[in-house]
Order: sequence, then C-alpha cells, then structure tokens
Amino acid sequence: MEISKSAFEKWLKSENSQIADNAMRIQWTALLEKQNPFFSEDELWAIDENLAAQGLCFALRIKPELVSSALDMLQRRLSDEKKLPVQIWPELMNLASYLLKNPKDKLLVWDFVVQQSFGEKELLVMVDSALRCVDKMPEWLGIAIKWLDKIQPSSNFCIILKTFLIKKDFLEKQSNFLMLAALDKILPEWAPLLIETLNRVPDPYRYDLSLFLFREHFDKQPEQIVKAMTECFAQKQNECLLQNQLDGLFEVFISKKQSSLLDGVIFLSRVKNFLLAHWADNCVKFEKFWVKFGKSPEMFDVLYGADDANYAVLEVASKNDDARLKTPLHMLCDMPIVGRTKWCILLLKFIARGNEENQKLACRILLENSDNLKLEESFDAYYPQLEKILRDGYPVLPEVKFGVNVIANSLLRFGPKVKDVGAVYDFVQTYDLLIPALKTCYGSDILALLQKKREERKALDYLLKH
Repeated sequence: MEISKSAFEKWLKSENSQIADNAMRIQWTALLEKQNPFFSEDELWAIDENLAAQGLCFALRIKPELVSSALDMLQRRLSDEKKLPVQIWPELMNLASYLLKNPKDKLLVWDFVVQQSFGEKELLVMVDSALRCVDKMPEWLGIAIKWLDKIQPSSNFCIILKTFLIKKDFLEKQSNFLMLAALDKILPEWAPLLIETLNRVPDPYRYDLSLFLFREHFDKQPEQIVKAMTECFAQKQNECLLQNQLDGLFEVFISKKQSSLLDGVIFLSRVKNFLLAHWADNCVKFEKFWVKFGKSPEMFDVLYGADDANYAVLEVASKNDDARLKTPLHMLCDMPIVGRTKWCILLLKFIARGNEENQKLACRILLENSDNLKLEESFDAYYPQLEKILRDGYPVLPEVKFGVNVIANSLLRFGPKVKDVGAVYDFVQTYDLLIPALKTCYGSDILALLQKKREERKALDYLLKH
C-alpha cells in the first residue's frame, strides 16, 4: 500500500469515520513528534476543523506524553491570532475528564482551557461540556459558574439544558450543583418544559431541581407549573422521593402570600391519590395548606369526588397527636354541612360502611347539624341512594336509620315537591322511618292516598268474593 500525502488526503476525507479519525491522529502525532508529517498544522485545520480537533485529542489519548507539546502549539496559534474551532474546547475538556489518567496532564489541559476567553456562542458550548464533565472532574465547576454568569437567558441555552437532561441517565453532586446554577438563567416560559423533562430523569437530585423551578416561576405561570410538577405523581416512582417532593410543594404553597384557589384545587386534584394513600404522613401539612385556602369546601370535594369511591379509603386514622385532620372526613367538622346534601349522604355512607372510628365521627357531625339542616335539593334525586343504603345494610343499624330520617326530613321539608307521594309513604313504612316533614308537607296527600287505598281494598274484597 502506498503511503503518501495523496493517500492521506483521501483517507482524511473518507466517509468512514474510523479511517478519517485515525488518519488525522497519525498526522497530528507525526507533527508533534516532528517525524516528517505530510501536512502542516495550518493544512490540518483547513481540511476539516472538527475532524482536526477530534484527531488531535485522539492522538493525545494514545500518547499522553504529547499533551504539553500540543498545548504549546495551540497557545502559539492563539498568540498569532489564528482562530481555533469551537469544537476543540469540548474535546479538550472531555480528554482531561475522561481519557487522560495522569493528574498532571489533566491539570495542564484544565489550566489551558480556563485561561481562555469565550464569546456568547462559545460559552453555551462550554457550559454544555462542563455539565457532561464536571462529575468526572470537579475542577470544572468553578470556571463553569463563571461562564454561566456571562450567559444571557435564551432559547438556545434552554435547549442545551433540555437536551442534556434528556440524554443524561442521572445527575451526581457536581452536575446537580451546576444545573441548579444554570436553571437560574433560563427564560421563564421554559420552566414547565424543563420540569417535565426533569420528571423523566431517574435521579433523586431532580426533585430538588424541579422544586427550585417551581419556587422561582410559580407566580408567573401557576397552572402550567403545577401541572408539570405533579405529573410524576401519576407515575410509578420512588415513594420516598415523591414524599419529599410533596413536602416541598406544600411548603411553597403555604409560604406564598397569595395563591389562587384554582391553583390549589388543580394541585390537589393531581396529587390526590398519593396524598390519600399516605395520609398519616401528610395530614398536618395538608391542614396548613387547607387553612391557607380558607378551609375551601372545593378541596374536600376533590378528595372524595363525585362517585364517593374514596368514602372508606382510610381504614385507620392518623395517630399523630398534632393532627386535627385524622382523616379527610374530619374536614367536615370545620365546614357547614347544613345545605350540602351530597356531604350528608357521604356521612350516611360512613355511618353505614365505615370503620368504627369513622362511623362515630360521621354520626357526631350529622347529629350536631341535624336541627339546622336545610337541604333544598330534590328528594326524588336522592331517594335511590337512601333506599340502597338501607337495603344493603340489613338489618338496619339505628345510627343509619337516624341519618336517613334526618336527611329525608330536610329534603322533604325544603326541597321541591316530590313526584310520587305514594312511593315516599311506602318507603317510610317499609323501613319504619320517622320523618315529620312527610306529614307536615304532604299530610293531605297522604290522607287522600290512604282513603283511596281503603276504597280500593273494599272494591277488591267484594270482587274476590263474587
């Protein structure tokens, strides 16, 4: 095989990267060792700047004894005001961080790089490279922070951070610290997107980074930030880390001077399942959060939902002596239920199906409010639920019957006129209920109904005898 300059020219332009890289490596090695290279330094840079940068660092990896000579060569070029490609700097940082073994060689490269001045575009490349190298070589952290100080927030900078997080399997102490400083320089509108990206990093550090973005940018775009922050609670992740995340989120909400109820409700709806499953660990913090929003009834509705699927989710109440909200049901001790039919029905379901502790609590709440209930909704709408509770709980507990009496009495008294008085009367008779409003509001209807039934009975008796 002919070994000539023309052969190397062909190899240096090969589409096979291995051929091109090794050809460039050999020429740089020959040049640095003064072993009659086919190309001058200027010619190698002119062929392909990026290939030249890669090939030079490739040569230094194979022959680290040439590091000092190579750095002298690069410094001479800079002193002669000859431009070096941007690619040389991340290549040198990677070389020092990952490829060189001798600490002195590493520090030689580090010292050369940190002495340089960079423009805005170059700084983006340098910070990107520092993020990738700082865990392996912590010495980059100090200079990288200085580079960050010179960077202005931009979409390009945010793209670099997002791309790094997508490709990085995990963050370690140094890269986490540098990323935290970098996130302080982002455009505010990028915060939700970067939080969503952090959600996919399987790394404990990312929770602190997400919370930092949450604290910094919540006021500017609360709904988008809340949705991004709570996405991880719908995924199967480390419960301990999720708990730490929830602690931080509660802390931010509680510390904010002013937050909209809508933001709080959106947040609660997205962490509800985790919160209920870990109520004992969160009930004290949740109470502070709830008080912050004026003991919002909407938050109670979020926790239980329209389908009451969570009515008995807590079989055991929190044993924390500092907790007033031993279960979410305790929220009803602080809220007026007198006009809330749905809440009264929920209490009745706890009485019928809950554990002993919740049953007693539900009875107490309903009893304390029984004289003042003013339920203005339709009895017809709630009759099927009342009937089902009684039917499913046979033999009917006295406490359940008491609850049905109280609720039905208020609905009949204050709600719209029922469609079928006969059905209500039969319901009361079947379960031996005591509902004064039935006589008060529908006494004449019932008398007419009973008279009609007596007449029908007489007619039927006569007909059956003949």
